[in-house]
Amino acid sequence: MQSGRANRKAGLAAVLAAAACLANSRAGAADGVWRSNGPFGGTTYALAADPQTPTTVYAGTYRGGVYKSIDAGATWSAFNTGLTNLWVTALQVDPATPSTVYAGTYNGGVFKSVNSGDSWSPASTGMNDLHVSALAIDPNSPATLYSGSFYDLYRSGDAGATWTSVSGVAPINFVRAIVFDSAIPGTIYVGSGGGVARSIDSGGTWEPAGTGLLNQDVYALAIDSGKATTLLAGVYGGGVFKLRTSGDDWVAANIGLTNLMVMALAIDPVQAGVFYAGTHNGGIYRTTDSGATWATANSGLASRYVPALAIAASSPAAIYAGVFDTGVFKSIDSGGNWTKANIGLKALPVRCLAIDPETPGTVYAGGSGGLFKSTDAGENWSDVNAGLADLDVYAVAIDPGNSSTLYTAILGAGIFKSLDAGTTWTGASSGLTDPYAWALAIDPANPSTLFAATYYSVFKSINSGANWFAANSGLENVHIFELAIAPGEPATIYAGTSSGGNIFKSIDSGASWAIAWTGWPSEAVWTLAIDPATPSTLYSGATTSGVSKSVDFGDTWTAANAGLPDWNVLALSIDSLIPTSIFSGTYGSGVFKSVDSGASWAGINAELANLNVVALALDSTGLKTLYAGIDGGSVWQSTTALSIFADGFEISSPCAWSAAGGGCP
Repeated sequence: MQSGRANRKAGLAAVLAAAACLANSRAGAADGVWRSNGPFGGTTYALAADPQTPTTVYAGTYRGGVYKSIDAGATWSAFNTGLTNLWVTALQVDPATPSTVYAGTYNGGVFKSVNSGDSWSPASTGMNDLHVSALAIDPNSPATLYSGSFYDLYRSGDAGATWTSVSGVAPINFVRAIVFDSAIPGTIYVGSGGGVARSIDSGGTWEPAGTGLLNQDVYALAIDSGKATTLLAGVYGGGVFKLRTSGDDWVAANIGLTNLMVMALAIDPVQAGVFYAGTHNGGIYRTTDSGATWATANSGLASRYVPALAIAASSPAAIYAGVFDTGVFKSIDSGGNWTKANIGLKALPVRCLAIDPETPGTVYAGGSGGLFKSTDAGENWSDVNAGLADLDVYAVAIDPGNSSTLYTAILGAGIFKSLDAGTTWTGASSGLTDPYAWALAIDPANPSTLFAATYYSVFKSINSGANWFAANSGLENVHIFELAIAPGEPATIYAGTSSGGNIFKSIDSGASWAIAWTGWPSEAVWTLAIDPATPSTLYSGATTSGVSKSVDFGDTWTAANAGLPDWNVLALSIDSLIPTSIFSGTYGSGVFKSVDSGASWAGINAELANLNVVALALDSTGLKTLYAGIDGGSVWQSTTALSIFADGFEISSPCAWSAAGGGCP
């Protein structure tokens, strides 16, 4: 078993982590037509309901782009044409012209659609800071918009065509919330890490709004629709505060609010005094007395991390909650009960894939949201998380001798084991002193021997995970991302690390390690793949140097990137039937195939061209199904009989892929 990994963190950490979720298989082929049937879910950072058509709702997701539902959340479809940045952090629907929609993205600026999301165009002219974290439309003048970013606040007076930086707002530190007072034209409030600022002259001048929240981290703002002179602020770590716009002091309104990490606020447009607060790991709280008291409202809510709330003006009012990992939930009884509203929402960050070697139609996908299983070759998925301590799966591996035995690695929670094909799980971390496991590898010749890579160590078990012991002599203080066991030579193990691009090697089953290669300074080696027929030949995928190849057991390496437009390679896989055929998954450029041992590459992308492919696995049966795990895009699959067309050349061979376990930073 070899490993696969990815992460969902922001900035470079997110890129590197995403690159980490790899799944190295030992066989392969695919065709050029891709489709996805889930698993459904994904982190939802933004929600917006059409004010004129309450059954139309938009969702902004982590790396999955914008999704739209026209049936009140019953089903969703991706609306990403022209949206070149798929990490959507803010959404706004024009109240006067609902076909006009704005999307703010992480480091991609603002995009605008004038056809209800059917297509998007960049709308960031004048912006220097493109990390958009908040958007707001002036309800009295919809051509006026504000956009908040990490270090700046921008204003547009021409419906997003151009933007100018707004001066005089101090302090500005990561703007997360902007709200207009519709009852008092020209009045705007901005929430950031510096507290709340107010302008009463359409942004001409600014002042602190009240006292008591200076330098507090304000994530959310809302104005009480029943009492338009009352402003609510959601403070991360401080709870909910209220301010009478005619007063001077913020007053805490936290009775019953046991989790004070407030990330989102929503006010019921019909029921006076009914507010909702979304929190980090506390779920949703509801008040029916204008914030005097709060109570949890989490029945049916699978995730307690709620960064987005939206209320559609339907009858009864529909409340939508965007949550971490598991997508969107909906309530039609004032938050009394929540149901999952995810069908079609294919934005799950999938880090790892594994195919049952005994029943190839059975596929496992691990990532944010837990472990998912399909028994019909990816047509339908269900979660298999009973007994897992957390739902952040970073590795999955199948015992090659008994496919009912599975192992998963959960960052921060250690190793778990299932003896019933994922139906139930128990902890298997005895002796694992570092619970931050990223990668798993199983000795194919002796499946009771396993290796696990953690932050700075390798652990080994010789009794099927019952006990672990350190096997990291020579690897001290080395950040390990990948493990690969040489076929036919189980004593030879390779480790890909972030330590100056080093690859480490053990020839004594992990008893000792030595540097095998230091050819890529200041970058990480995320994936390793070993030729199943010629173990002296192996390939590596790294952050910026792409694919490299060694023919001498890793002693020396040469570049193997011809035809690869993106050298950030996240996954590698070798066709076990035709080892000259190699597949690579890249960050933002899709899937590529080489038919000449890495000498040249061509894309087999179709719908995957702009996606971050972080895991690959292929069913070697007659179905010939290639699966690609996407960071923020769930699982995509492609089938072929005898040939595929790869952006200009035909590959004529029925290829067989098998899955491997994988790990993620």
